[in-house]
Parts: sequence; structure tokens; C-alpha cells
Amino acid sequence: MEWIQSLNLIDAVQLTIVAALCSGITQVIKTNNILPSKYMPFVSMGLGVLIAVGVALIYKDANIGQAVLAGLLVGGFTAGLFTGVKDVKSDYKESGVTNK
Repeated sequence: MEWIQSLNLIDAVQLTIVAALCSGITQVIKTNNILPSKYMPFVSMGLGVLIAVGVALIYKDANIGQAVLAGLLVGGFTAGLFTGVKDVKSDYKESGVTNK
């Protein structure tokens, strides 16, 4: 997330709000099996864009384009986080590695 913040697209508070809402809403959709998991990265990126634009309008940011890009990146980060954790867990279980 630091590299997204370092791009100076939106400030840290806005970035935190977008990430939290995007992650929470995506998790609710995923947990309730509203959509198949294969669509979650796209849903997450779409939510990131919508939330970022909403936050930019609330905070009266002049550059909506930067908010859209930040939302897309945060949504992609959130989707990658789900996929990455899931893949690591499944690879870890399949390898038979145990904590001793």
C-alpha cells in the first residue's frame, strides 16, 4: 500500500477509507457467495473506483482521474490480497509442511 500512497494520487486518509471499504464490501460479497470467486478481482477493482470517486467528491478533490487510478490500484491490491492468501494457504497445505 505504501507504493500506492507514494504516487500521491490521493492522501493517506482517503486511501485508508477506500481500502477499508473496498476490502469490507468485497469480503461480504465473497462470504455470502453472491458472485463466483472468479469475478471477485473485477468486482474489487470496480468497487475501488466507485468508492475512490465518492471519497474524492466528499473531500472535494479536484482531480477525479487520480482518484479513479487510485481506486483501481487499491481494488487490484485488495483482489490480489485475497488471491495471494488463498493460493499461499492451498500451496502450504498441499506441500504437507507442518509447524513444529
